[in-house]
Amino acid sequence: MITDGDLRRAMESHSEKVFDLRVFEMCTKKPKSISMDASLETAYNQMSEQGVSSLVVLDKDNVVGLLKN
Repeated sequence: MITDGDLRRAMESHSEKVFDLRVFEMCTKKPKSISMDASLETAYNQMSEQGVSSLVVLDKDNVVGLLKN
């Protein structure tokens, strides 16, 4: 997964060469996730506590969506 934050950090550290990077070089290696059964309040609290703006939504081990604030 690549977030806007990943792209922003890559642009800051690689300037003009950012477009020469491969996806795996800038993607989030271990994105934060949440179960699709969790409440929106739980998702909001998790995002606030972990300081992230996106959560991968999982149904067991399958990605079913992305929650972004």
